Parts: sequence; C-alpha cells; structure tokens
Amino acid sequence: MRQDVWSKRTWEASPEELQARKDAAEAAKPTVNTPEQAKELERQALEKNPVTKLSHEQAEELEAKILGTNDKKDSVDTSSEVVARQLNEWESQNYSNDSEKGLLIMPDGTVKDFAGTDHHVTGKEDDIALMNGAVFTHNHPTDNTFSQNDIVTGLVKGNLKEMRAVTSTGDIHILRNNDASVIDRRKFAADYSQMRMKAENIANKKILRGEHIDKDEYVKGRLEKFMEEHANEYNLSYTKSHINEISIDKSIQSGILESNGNRINIGMQFFSKSIEDFATIILPKDEYAHVMSEIATNITEEQSTKRVIKKHIGDYIYTVENKGFGNYRVIGKDLIE
Repeated sequence: MRQDVWSKRTWEASPEELQARKDAAEAAKPTVNTPEQAKELERQALEKNPVTKLSHEQAEELEAKILGTNDKKDSVDTSSEVVARQLNEWESQNYSNDSEKGLLIMPDGTVKDFAGTDHHVTGKEDDIALMNGAVFTHNHPTDNTFSQNDIVTGLVKGNLKEMRAVTSTGDIHILRNNDASVIDRRKFAADYSQMRMKAENIANKKILRGEHIDKDEYVKGRLEKFMEEHANEYNLSYTKSHINEISIDKSIQSGILESNGNRINIGMQFFSKSIEDFATIILPKDEYAHVMSEIATNITEEQSTKRVIKKHIGDYIYTVENKGFGNYRVIGKDLIE
C-alpha cells in the first residue's frame, strides 16, 4: 500500500506491479545449480562455442610465439664425427683468446663465426633465430662456466641443441637440450640465476669472516654442481670435458699427436709443445712465497687433478704446472689490465 504525501490518499499496487517486483527480486538472486545442472549448462555452452584442442606440439609452438622464443625444428646431430671435429678444432685454436669469439653450427651444416669483446660475444637480434636446433660454442677468457646471458640468449630464446663454453684453462662446459620445452628452459634459467646469487652471497660472507677463498672458483663450483645434479630435471644434460681429453680417430690427419699416453692437439697454442719446454718464471722471494701459499690454500679439488692451472692472485694471473703433492712451478705471469 502506498500513500500520496500531498493528498494523503492511499492505494494498493496492481497485481501486475506486484508480480513485476517479485520477478525482479528473483532475478537479482544468484543462481545456484546442482553439479548435474552445472555440467549440463557447460555441455550446452561448449556446443555453442567449442574449444579448440591443441596437440602438445601445437601448444608449445603457440607458447613459443607468445614468449618470443624459437619453436622446435631440425637439430644438429651432435654425435656426428664431422661436427665433433669442427668443434674440437675451433675450441683448440680459440680457448686462450683474450676476447670472446663464437662458432655456430646450424642444422643444415651452415657455419657462422662471431666476434666479441672481453665479456661477451656480439651478434644481432636476428642471429637468435639461427640458433634453433644448432650447436654453439664460444670461449671464455676466464675460467668461468656459463654466464646468465649465455643461458637466456642461447638456451631460452635461441633453443640451441647444444651450448658449449671453453675456458682459458681448456675446460669445456657442455649443456645439451634434450627436447626441453620453453617452460623447462625458462625455469632452468631462473633457478640458475638464483643459484648464482646464493653462491655469491655465501662467498661474500666467507670472505668477510676472513676465510681465504677464490670467489670466482667457489661460484663456478656451485653452478657446476647444480647443473650436474639437476639439469635432467629440466630435460637438459650437463657434462664437462677438457681439450686434451678429446680424441678423434685418425689422429695425425685431424691434427692430434700421441704423447706419453695423452692426446694433445698440435693446433693449440699452449699444448703445442711439452710442458717441460716452458721456462720457469723466477719470482722475487716474497712474491714466490705468497703465490705458493695462495695456491696451496685455495686450490680446488678439481684443479688438483690437472697438470696446468691458472690462478688470479693480486694484480696477476699466474699459470702454474701442477707436479703433484704441493709441488708447483710457475710458467706464466700476466698482468690483469
């Protein structure tokens, strides 16, 4: 019942008006369906607007386009003897460069060289598309493993079949892509970055506590261990080799000579002659004592197994012959500029 405030007259709403109010109130209530009703409504909706179902490959291709990464096509046969010889020759000739260089071997056999600076290989954005399914190797003037930029550019964006880095000491780091999805590769890159930051923080704390450690060596060791133990979780695999551990049949034809049971590439700058042929660097007494102390204190387990090691001590990089049982001979000294 309503009342006109001016005339004081009252009247009742018509049946039609009352029904309209009731309908409006019911319409405002949220609809609650039983599970059966919900499934039926979903079925009817899908019949009107069917969802396109994508195969696993189609989903990855769409995902790759959205994320701006390469999709999967043909890849280099990394077991090929021809590819192995190309990599061995390039890495043997370029591992001791002062600046970074790179070599890309594409699925169709095309090879492309890259120049670089002290810290990275230079290239264009278009070069990333060439990396799809390819093998890329490059040298690191230091003794470090893969950088974060290596992982992001080569693995996540480039979708390389295999990425390699040969260090100044002849170590070869190899990260192989076993059909990892772009999500796998992005997750690996994120976790690799976190591991690097964690290792750097721990190393800094150790140094602040007065511990004598080589920060670069410590971080490298943690990253290598992470890849060794967890790469397979991302459909990747990590291995580590060394230049003079690589052997190829027909040694003389491929430029490799046999020497005391070890295969040595005659094209390498450092191993082009016997270690004994390198003269001993005579250091002042105090400097010699300091260098020997630093090496004995900070040599890693891995370095202790190598014939030749390099150490950053003060303003210099010392090249040292490891004769075993704490017996070291300095055969190189280079100023860090």
